[in-house]
Amino acid sequence: MQVNKKLNSFENLVRLYIEEFKDNLLPSNSKYKYLILLINILHLLGSLCLVLFGLVIPPKLQIYVVYIYISLIVTWYLFDNCLITHLTNWLGDTNINLFPFEMQTMYMFAFVGISISLLFYLYPKISIFNLLVMLDTYL
Repeated sequence: MQVNKKLNSFENLVRLYIEEFKDNLLPSNSKYKYLILLINILHLLGSLCLVLFGLVIPPKLQIYVVYIYISLIVTWYLFDNCLITHLTNWLGDTNINLFPFEMQTMYMFAFVGISISLLFYLYPKISIFNLLVMLDTYL
């Protein structure tokens, strides 16, 4: 069996992704690089909190997670990127993206998040929050 040399292995793709992420997190050619680093870290933490904590908040609050995802989709569509990314690009006089994903992938993640949040909002008994509460009462 011959392996096509033009295809990268998974490890090489992950390494390239991590290197690009590092370069995007702290651009080396900007005089505001530490301010950009701080904004990018807050951007990363906010994104992770939305995804992770958005799944485990009470079902009555899930509708607000849907509103946040919808506002993100609207700003991505209008500005072709996140507003915080535009801010860091303006500060650093660069044209980079903190999360090197295609916009279709970002839209897909947002629609999955909307679907899960709506499911938990409409059917609160199956929400992760209620499952954790039931687990706590039985233990």
